[in-house]
Amino acid sequence: MNPLALRLHIGLIRMGWMIPAVVVLAVISVALFAWWLPSERVALKHAKTEFAKASAELSHPPSKVVVPQATSTHHLAVFYRALGRYPEIETPISTFFQIAGDTALALKQGDYQAVYERAGRYYAYRITLPVRGSYSNIRKFCDQALTAIPYAALDGLQFKRASISDPNIEAKLQFTLYFGGQSPTLDSTPPTPSATEGTL
Repeated sequence: MNPLALRLHIGLIRMGWMIPAVVVLAVISVALFAWWLPSERVALKHAKTEFAKASAELSHPPSKVVVPQATSTHHLAVFYRALGRYPEIETPISTFFQIAGDTALALKQGDYQAVYERAGRYYAYRITLPVRGSYSNIRKFCDQALTAIPYAALDGLQFKRASISDPNIEAKLQFTLYFGGQSPTLDSTPPTPSATEGTL
């Protein structure tokens, strides 16, 4: 046996178990690569599909839903329907006095000023009501009055207490009542009264 063959033979004897181990590792590596490559191709194909879908959605955004808006004519019609009917001023005034009695308030004679707002085509009755009673009752009066008279607005409050020990408060409540004309349509010609003042 020549020296090279002898050395190779001795080397193989010394390596012993290492050769089968290397062969096994090589086989496992080839098997893992063979399993990984198809799954990687599937994942890549799926990613390309998702990217194409996202690109298509971005290039064609969904159309906006157009909500029909009410016209100015509709808004005006709703506004005029919410107004009181001129000249029915007695009904809300009697309501004020009734609620004052229900809430145990002393309601003195009030003052009013009636003005026709030509630009808005409505009547505005500015009423000042001097009342006396507890703070909680005054608050109840205001809440109930605004509920019972939906075309009324509370514009101002003025409070005065005679003394610290007095449980009652003297207050001036300033309301405005809004009335539409006899025919509050857009093409009608409203009456044109002058501004008037008086007492209730």
